[in-house]
This record gives sequence, structure tokens and C-alpha cells, in this order.
Amino acid sequence: MSNMSYCRFRNTLIDLQDCVYAIEIGDLIDEGIDKYELQALLELRDLCEYLVKDLYEEIDDISNSFYEKKETIE
Repeated sequence: MSNMSYCRFRNTLIDLQDCVYAIEIGDLIDEGIDKYELQALLELRDLCEYLVKDLYEEIDDISNSFYEKKETIE
């Protein structure tokens, strides 16, 4: 199920924080991981790398645009 556009980033952030926590505490080693979850984990790693390295400027543009619009409204 996809997220509604107005909360997609908030919901995804919470889910991603949960994933990071599971990795940090070794949950995946203790509980095990199946091949589908492993594949998803590897794809998630690659996607996060793309997000950080290749979309950095686009994210800054979104942030700057938000604050510029907010200043014109106030």
C-alpha cells in the first residue's frame, strides 16, 4: 500500500528508522532474514545511496523553495 502524498516522507522516515534500528541492534542476525527481505535490504541500501549522493541538490532545491514560499506568505 502506498502512502498518501501529504505524509509519504513522514511515514517512510518512521519505517526507515525502524529498519536502521533493527540493523544496529543485530535483530536481523538474531532472528534471521529470508531471501526476499535480504534482497529488499540490498535494494534499500542502493536506493538510500542514490538518494544521498545523486538527489542531494534536488532535495536542497525543494527545501529552499519551501522556505522561500513560506517567507512570501508571512
